[in-house]
Amino acid sequence: MMGQNNSEIEVKDISGIPAAVEYVEKALRPKAGTRSKAAQHAPVCVITEELLRYLLMTDHTDIRVRVPGIRPFYVQVTARGGSGPDPGFAGTATAGAGSAGADHNAVNDDEWIEGQINRSLLDGYQDHIIYSCKKGVHRYRIFVQTKEKEDLQNEIFSFYKDADPALQEKPLSVLWYIAGHHKLFLILALINRLIKHGAALMLPVLASGVIDDITGGMPFLSRPVLIRVAVSAAMIVINLFCTWLESRQYRRFVRNIEAGFKMAIMQKLHMLSIRYHIETPTGKLLTKLVSDVQYVGMLLFDRLGEFVFLLEDIPYVIIVSLIRFPVMALFFMAVVPVEVFMIHRRMKPIWESKAQMRKVTEMSNAAFKEVLENERTIRAHGLEKTQDRMLSSGVRSVRQASYLFDDLQIRLNNVVYGGAQGFRLLCLCVTGFLASKGIVSIGEMVLFLSLFDTIINSVQRVMDQMPQTTQGYDSLISINEVLFEQDVEHSGTRQLPVPFRGEIELKNVAFGYAPDTPPMISGISFRVPAGKSAALTGGSGSGKTTILNLILGLYTCSSGQVLIDGIDVDELDKAAFRRHVAVVPQQCVLFSGTLLDNLVFGLPYVSTEQIMDALDRVGMRSFVSRHPDGLQMHIQEEGENLSGGQRQRIAIARALLREPKIILLDEPTSALDRESEMQVQEAIEGLMGTCTILIVAHRLNTLRKVDYIYRIEKNRAVLYDSFEQVLAAEQERKGTLG
Repeated sequence: MMGQNNSEIEVKDISGIPAAVEYVEKALRPKAGTRSKAAQHAPVCVITEELLRYLLMTDHTDIRVRVPGIRPFYVQVTARGGSGPDPGFAGTATAGAGSAGADHNAVNDDEWIEGQINRSLLDGYQDHIIYSCKKGVHRYRIFVQTKEKEDLQNEIFSFYKDADPALQEKPLSVLWYIAGHHKLFLILALINRLIKHGAALMLPVLASGVIDDITGGMPFLSRPVLIRVAVSAAMIVINLFCTWLESRQYRRFVRNIEAGFKMAIMQKLHMLSIRYHIETPTGKLLTKLVSDVQYVGMLLFDRLGEFVFLLEDIPYVIIVSLIRFPVMALFFMAVVPVEVFMIHRRMKPIWESKAQMRKVTEMSNAAFKEVLENERTIRAHGLEKTQDRMLSSGVRSVRQASYLFDDLQIRLNNVVYGGAQGFRLLCLCVTGFLASKGIVSIGEMVLFLSLFDTIINSVQRVMDQMPQTTQGYDSLISINEVLFEQDVEHSGTRQLPVPFRGEIELKNVAFGYAPDTPPMISGISFRVPAGKSAALTGGSGSGKTTILNLILGLYTCSSGQVLIDGIDVDELDKAAFRRHVAVVPQQCVLFSGTLLDNLVFGLPYVSTEQIMDALDRVGMRSFVSRHPDGLQMHIQEEGENLSGGQRQRIAIARALLREPKIILLDEPTSALDRESEMQVQEAIEGLMGTCTILIVAHRLNTLRKVDYIYRIEKNRAVLYDSFEQVLAAEQERKGTLG
């Protein structure tokens, strides 16, 4: 049902949603003669419909939809209350306000406090929505025009996706590509910079005129002097305004390039093969993702700006000199190239040294990250000193590379500074001699000294920035190593059959991690019918976990086939396939954040009842109910504030909430005590018959009620007829070993 007045619509139940969406569409419908397109409104209508369904499902009340007739056009949805997990209010006034079980009245501020949309709600539409809260009232503004035009992620990623691999040898090609797509903006930014710096360059000319007027006997308050002073003040104002404009526009553009590179790298990392991630240290990737992207941003803004100023300084100095005294222009044109040549010939060793320093720094960072991740293991075995000795080798390599770079940079700085001061002294002598002979005035002498200082300072700044410019250029090379990487995970295009049943079959599968090493598994064949359950047993290293990864398509078979409903997994759209699969790994992964975030991760809508039911089935409901924060309890990094069994049960509950067609469990009860193990087994047994279940297990109790039991041994999968046969075989094996 729905209520309506002149300015808004009230949605009371599901039946009112179509009318609300129709109201939004009509309110945003472009008028004749406008440049708006109806296609721009489609996402807004979709988001509005999904949001209204979510709010109604989570028992929100007083839901109202309004389309204000002002620019920028947006749809405003307000709601109160709600029994389900609200969209993650993250305001600073109250921790977790707006989430399940939170006290909405805890927000006492009279202002709307902006927050963030939960990452599991309306995934992919966050750029359209601004969420805020005040005293239990939730407000969502869904904008027609988003800030996607400022988001360069897709633009940068599309360049690397379609680029010729040979362009990896031309790191700046991506920057030229971006420049080509934003020519007008960059031209305006360049003009702004030229005006800004030109205003500053005018000050010495005006100052020399004031000096000549006063030394010529003109009163300070005379009209010519005051005009020059006023023009100088105007130049200062212009410089300040252009600086502000540059900060508001170009600097933001550079920040968007930084963000675009970061997200493009993350997007490419999601596409790269698991083999690449195994072989590439995480610390090395973090260096590229954080430090290298930052250096590229500095290259575009700070370093490039100095080159622009130099390009403006040179013709400006020459033109002013030719107008005032042509001989000085010849002097400048003779001296400056000498300074540049002296510096340029020392730059190549600095570039090479900086590249070497980056490589050893990446490896050292990777080693430090491994130590931080394994601090508990290192202490447990008393290996602190051993580990320190291993780290010190990498630190010494970084130190030696830094020494070499610093030495080269100091030599360059000495050349720059010594040459600049020497030429300044020479310029002082030349202009002083000309002034003593009356060839130039005192004001012109000051002007030429200022002009020479301008050009020398500009050259010196550029040369001083060369090491940092080198760093930015080298960082761009480093980023290209990831974005041009060809070891991507190949996904097919075939869609899952409808209905998707979830049958798994392996036919004579072989797999090795590298072509020149013996295969990990070979000749493995077995079948798990849709809706049935199977277990894989076998000794450590027999390849059980590898088989799960092959079923997921994370690895590609060396030979043979992995079939899902009769379709080779390599032919399937893997992303679509994996959305129907839940995985509980041997070492479960929890994210820092709330328990609720971990449970609903990747799910659009999950009610509190569903969440508590899943927790109940894995024996975690009482623990959550007793905790003061309930579902909002904070989970530390990697779940450090939970026991191993608790982490495992949360991971299983998360899998249950996905309602998958296939569940892959890798040692699901390995970290549990007897009581917890029985609870998890009951949860798994409750799923039997509703989906296909494949369990990797060592504990025999886990195998008791599965339909099929396979033992992976000697490159084959041996099928047992019953659980009793497994027990007998296990006893026989232990007797043989004994």
